[in-house]
Amino acid sequence: MISIDATGLACPAPMVQARQALSAFPPDGGRIQILVDNQMAAENLERMARTSGYGYTHTDQGDGRYSITITVGAHGPETMDQPGIIPQEGGQLTVAIGRASMGQGSEELGEILIKGFLYTLSQLDIPPRNLLFFNGGIKLALSDSNALADLQTMAKKGTQILICGTCVDYYDMRDQLGVGEIANMLEIVQEMAQADRLIQL
Repeated sequence: MISIDATGLACPAPMVQARQALSAFPPDGGRIQILVDNQMAAENLERMARTSGYGYTHTDQGDGRYSITITVGAHGPETMDQPGIIPQEGGQLTVAIGRASMGQGSEELGEILIKGFLYTLSQLDIPPRNLLFFNGGIKLALSDSNALADLQTMAKKGTQILICGTCVDYYDMRDQLGVGEIANMLEIVQEMAQADRLIQL
């Protein structure tokens, strides 16, 4: 059995680690035990196991700690043959980001959500073809951004990261960029128009 200590990690990190472990299972399956310290992570792991057709048990260890054991049998679902997180076809996904947070409401929560979104995006088996940053979204590509490591991970996998030059100059942040290349609006629009799939935030 594989044991994963995901205490101290916020979602989706425990699920990402669990999926990576599941993808390494041999054809006859196996078991993993994931230790988490928040109820939401435990519930998300259970839901992942249930919707994938895996067996699972949930143990409340007290002090806010939970142990989730996921069992995959010899004839598990077809997702066993698809490694990593969120399988997808093709490599033509483009993500356009125009702000440094996600959704409306709490700005603090939005910053947490966009960080989780970019981390999860970096764990895709096939990375996005493009990441396009404009307006306030360019702040995510700065050298002091808490999302910088995730963007660098995607860049190493071949993702093209384009930063709006007009926006960089407007905010006077050209010297603060930590990843990506400066692009003009024509290039950004062309990439959005050519995308097979487009996510816009």
